Amino acid sequence: MPTANKSRVAPREESPLLPGGSGPASSAPLLRSSGNTGSRTLRHGSTAHVIQERLPMVAVVAEAQEGHVERARLDQACYHLQDALDGISREHPIVGNHHSRSAYALHVRLSMWFPVVAALYILLGVFEEPLWSRRHSPAAGPPLYRDAQTYPSFGVPLLRHEASLALELVCLALLAVEVALQVSSQGWRRYARVPLQAVRCSLLVLGLLDLVVAVATGRRYWRAIPYVRAALLAVHWPPMLRQMELARNAAPKFLAVLLLLVAYLCFSSWIATLVFPLRLEGDEYLGEWSEATWELLVLLTTANFPKVMMPAYTRNRGYALFFVPYVCFGIFFLLNYVLAVVYSAYTAQQHGQSGRLGEATAGHHGLL
Repeated sequence: MPTANKSRVAPREESPLLPGGSGPASSAPLLRSSGNTGSRTLRHGSTAHVIQERLPMVAVVAEAQEGHVERARLDQACYHLQDALDGISREHPIVGNHHSRSAYALHVRLSMWFPVVAALYILLGVFEEPLWSRRHSPAAGPPLYRDAQTYPSFGVPLLRHEASLALELVCLALLAVEVALQVSSQGWRRYARVPLQAVRCSLLVLGLLDLVVAVATGRRYWRAIPYVRAALLAVHWPPMLRQMELARNAAPKFLAVLLLLVAYLCFSSWIATLVFPLRLEGDEYLGEWSEATWELLVLLTTANFPKVMMPAYTRNRGYALFFVPYVCFGIFFLLNYVLAVVYSAYTAQQHGQSGRLGEATAGHHGLL
């Protein structure tokens, strides 16, 4: 005989708090009944039993997630510690991406060779044909740079134009490997947000464009590549980057002193053009204001002393009242003052950079 009260067991659905839950749609009760008290008790007992069965799975997932977070923190700590030991700051790979970590590890292993490639790239100019020889026409005979008396090469073998272009392409391709590894490690958006990396990529693009134009036009006696090579060496050599950063940070502190030196030079040049007539100094040295400014600037180095003052001094000894105070005040006071301010600002920036590096190293050790 069927009983009066029947309970229907609904299909069991997973809770969003348990593994495999599908969100709000899975929040329906596991058991449904017609309202009988005994069935409701059975329903609650079955739910508790299911939760007890699923609790070990929830614990495993939680431990796995916690382990993933700890692994990510450990990786970040290792990256920072490696940067502190190398004395440089790198952009770290994307967390949890195996390909990014592989590209980052390969870039770290090859990073010491990219400055060498940049140095060889700029050294290539020693063995290249001079750019001014591109003006030479083959019909006019052998080029002038092959004549040892006209262009002394000291026995250094010079590469042909085609060979130098091929080696230049090899150097640019090797430097482009670094860009490819960094983009694979960081992603394009993160890579482009770092100013130094954006400058490197821009210089590579400029070098490739200049190379393409040189190959397409053939005889071209001016190229931007010598300046690009120097810039590439600067952005790939960490000591040079540190010195450039120190100079940039120290420049605002001695800018006022440099402006004082410029004002002193311009005022003295204006006085010189008024004091000395054309028949004395004006004929040779202090004729116009621009010429007087250049001559008095050289006079601060004593390279043209006393030649610059002799035309006027031979006519009248009184003209020494202009040159002697100018030289004494400019050399013995003003230049020494500029040197002291520049040295003080540079030293302060150097100590500050060393202190920040020590604090960063201690912080990286604290992450471990």
